[in-house]
Amino acid sequence: MRVSQLILQNYRSYEDTELALEPGPNVLLGYNGVGKTNIAEAMGYLATLSSHRVPHDGPLIRHGHEQAIIRAAAHRGSREAFLELEINQGRSIAPGSTGKPGSGIRDSGDPADGPLRPGGPGTHQGLAGSAPAAAGLPGLAAAPWLAGVRQDYEKALKQRNALMKSIRHEGFTATHDSTLAVWDAQLSTAGARLLRARLDMLAALRPHTAMAYQELSQSVRSASMEYTSSLEREPAELAEAGEQDLAQWMQEALLSARSAERDRGVTLVGPIVMTSTSPWTPHR
Repeated sequence: MRVSQLILQNYRSYEDTELALEPGPNVLLGYNGVGKTNIAEAMGYLATLSSHRVPHDGPLIRHGHEQAIIRAAAHRGSREAFLELEINQGRSIAPGSTGKPGSGIRDSGDPADGPLRPGGPGTHQGLAGSAPAAAGLPGLAAAPWLAGVRQDYEKALKQRNALMKSIRHEGFTATHDSTLAVWDAQLSTAGARLLRARLDMLAALRPHTAMAYQELSQSVRSASMEYTSSLEREPAELAEAGEQDLAQWMQEALLSARSAERDRGVTLVGPIVMTSTSPWTPHR
């Protein structure tokens, strides 16, 4: 799928603008500060219902206004759909689609539909989510149904962290043990789906990254990327694993980290770190 038209109203620096997008990569040229990143952010927001730049929606609305609107025309073969997001000051996002009146981006697709390719958690999660949208490749931002999975993961993580904080201050009980088992299962299921999507995204980006580095640097050295996580598994093992294996490994890692988590009052396991290797220095 691709996006052929993007319309922004009162979004960031744009009062009212319309952008036509061609199939394949699109390049935005302009001086610093003219709003190129705002375009990329709007595309990512359309796919994930979140910004990679700010933790809340207020800054997305143009100064002096109460509402911002993102509209897009999306295509898959001969099918066309029009998506719209209303971002309101102090209120929930109001998504819509001509395909399902009242349905949102989260509900506009499922794994069987294939990825939405809009033209192409730390900021590592933002990079992992927004890069495929810009490149037109499969991945977290390229599959709208995964926005709901990320919401489920973040909800479970928030609840589990609150529980770990309570355990740290009040002590560990049998009730805490049974409640932790519930949150471990939910966190592992959603986390495994996120991790599998990010691994697929990285596999799709890897050859493009190597080619782009060679074209830019004219170097004999090569560029490569790998995804590491707190599951303490080798990158090759992660790359071949299915969601069930990833969920099981995450549950095992949570059990192994239980003592340290109780001492610190926070969850220490998750699909949270993307690392780049040669010729770049890994960012820890």
